[in-house]
Amino acid sequence: MEPMAVRDPFEPRRRAYSLIEVLVALLLLTIVLTGTITMFVRATEIERRADAQLSVLRALEAEHEALRAGRPFPKADGRYTVAAVLPPGSSVEDFEMVLEVAVIDPNGIYGVTLDATYRLGPRTFRRLLEVRVWRP
Repeated sequence: MEPMAVRDPFEPRRRAYSLIEVLVALLLLTIVLTGTITMFVRATEIERRADAQLSVLRALEAEHEALRAGRPFPKADGRYTVAAVLPPGSSVEDFEMVLEVAVIDPNGIYGVTLDATYRLGPRTFRRLLEVRVWRP
């Protein structure tokens, strides 16, 4: 018969994780995962808003370039609706562009304001572009 092994009383015991340690680990994991998921959802919202803003700014820029290139516009003070087109696939809703003309100098200098209003989800946004245009 073999002699029975005697355990050293000063050697630490190896034991399994307790229920509290497992619950604390699960709580920490849940907090980290919740934060990560929230971050990705927020990043998606920010990307959607930036994409919509870029689409609207491109439409404003296209209309501005058309005015600079000589597109005729009303030469009387007032507000006029512009038929602007957004790129396909844009997430912008209820887009409207208004051209506001103000005669600055009777010799042909006009103050032109392009006013774009659009909705993205529940929020409404507005972008303005103000320029001076000379037409003889």
